[in-house]
Amino acid sequence: MRKMAWVMVALVAVALATSKAPAQEERAYPFEGKFTLTADVGRWFTEGEDVWGYSVTLGYFVSPNIDIAVAFSDPEGSGAMWSAKLRYWFVSGAERPNPTFYIGGEVGRTTGFDPENVTVWGAHVGVDWLITGRVSLYGEVAWRHFGGDVDEDAWIVSVGLRTSF
Repeated sequence: MRKMAWVMVALVAVALATSKAPAQEERAYPFEGKFTLTADVGRWFTEGEDVWGYSVTLGYFVSPNIDIAVAFSDPEGSGAMWSAKLRYWFVSGAERPNPTFYIGGEVGRTTGFDPENVTVWGAHVGVDWLITGRVSLYGEVAWRHFGGDVDEDAWIVSVGLRTSF
């Protein structure tokens, strides 16, 4: 998992080093009506242990302010989680501010967790920096509650890349 973290750091460095500032017309609302694909790596802080994890998310912007998404998360050695996300982006005016802040909520289900698979819900806040008209770098802090017999909370701090198509 540490290799994944270093790969993500290298990808972010390359993206920042080779990017040019997006033109004003690219910044208007670059993701509206488009699908987005994100990948991130983060540190999961739980009551029992702290582990590295990653997630991949496929989203769709239904408006400049709202996107819906499905996500797959895998904290190292703990099993996986599928979830649905709804996010509100703080966008107003003629163009998307850079950086842009967002808040959201999610609900999902774990697979492969011991002692059982449980329902998960949580909230997250993040900031998204547009690097080019199609790529952005983001940072996020999330809280998730794992229900059932697990009854545990996790805080996740992550960084990732978002692209649109």
